[in-house]
Amino acid sequence: MKKLFLITFSILTIPTFAQKVKTDNQAIWCTVFPKIILPDENPSFSFVIIENTTNAKLQQTTNYDGMNWNYETETLISGFKKTAPSGKRSIAITFRTEEFVFSNKTVSQMQSSSPTNGAMEMTYSYDLKANYILTACAVTEKGDTILKLSRNQGQLSSMNYPSSVKPVLAGERFTTSGQLDAAYNKNMNDIKILARKICSTDFLKFFKDSLNSMVGYPAQKLFFEIATAKSKSFSYSDLDSAQLYMEQAMDSVTSHCRKNKNDNWTFESSYLLVKKSIPIWEKALTEESKEKGARVNSELAAYIRQNLAYGYLMIDDYDKSKSMFSKCITDEELSKSAQRNCTIFMKTYFPKFQERFNIHKTRLTQK
Repeated sequence: MKKLFLITFSILTIPTFAQKVKTDNQAIWCTVFPKIILPDENPSFSFVIIENTTNAKLQQTTNYDGMNWNYETETLISGFKKTAPSGKRSIAITFRTEEFVFSNKTVSQMQSSSPTNGAMEMTYSYDLKANYILTACAVTEKGDTILKLSRNQGQLSSMNYPSSVKPVLAGERFTTSGQLDAAYNKNMNDIKILARKICSTDFLKFFKDSLNSMVGYPAQKLFFEIATAKSKSFSYSDLDSAQLYMEQAMDSVTSHCRKNKNDNWTFESSYLLVKKSIPIWEKALTEESKEKGARVNSELAAYIRQNLAYGYLMIDDYDKSKSMFSKCITDEELSKSAQRNCTIFMKTYFPKFQERFNIHKTRLTQK
């Protein structure tokens, strides 16, 4: 009986040392700094579209749909305000369009079930390609050209009638090539207008992404995995507090970003919060032990290093952040998904943040 009691006691006491790492994937929106710093403290831009005269009849469909350049370019550069072409602006942007014409039209066939009786039937559509050259130019107030792009957007944009280029009331399914051709000819002008709109918006996105990478302040959404722990044997109130400070800092950065304040993530409120978290995590790592019954075992220590990788990043200590991320990438105590996320972050985001911070370091550290 005594031996049975001892076995039972040992079985019951094992879980008291059990430790569970708790993680929270917290979203953060932050500003990506530009490569080029413009001297104007209130960055603004103007936009002018010079349309080819042959496109005059391709303005609005019978349902009043068409390309609204004024609306689409209202927020062309993140963090910049749009102003009139005649007013003072940091950058003047000009778009020029050439004649829009379809250069190729091929019939596509697809077998699908009928919506009425379920029987298999052949349906027909047109794959469309156009000749549509657009040119865009961005010039600073001093007259320096910082970006000039020109390409045949018609050859690059994917268009299909009636799938993606579909005038209102046009038939969605054509079971004969004759039906397809008749509907296409009837809606020709509307189809061209809608296809041209697709090309214009595709080119505008390409230009916008290119320009924002140079002079804009686009917002980037990221997810940081912040960890603490739970156990019946130990208190982790210190790690809980550090996690809370870090998440408050991330919320502060997000709020700052949404107000279009272009000094993320270097600003005092965020720094102070992160600087409360970092010493807690650094101290916890001094307790790291391979013993399973330790308060900070190998698994928890791995996640604390991940915490520090993000924490150092947010106070712009890129050397320490990189060191922690490098350890996390190969640390088998982290989950495969956590290792993968750290690898992606280091390849995709970290170099950009470090490069852009160094460009703006003097301006940011003076605040």
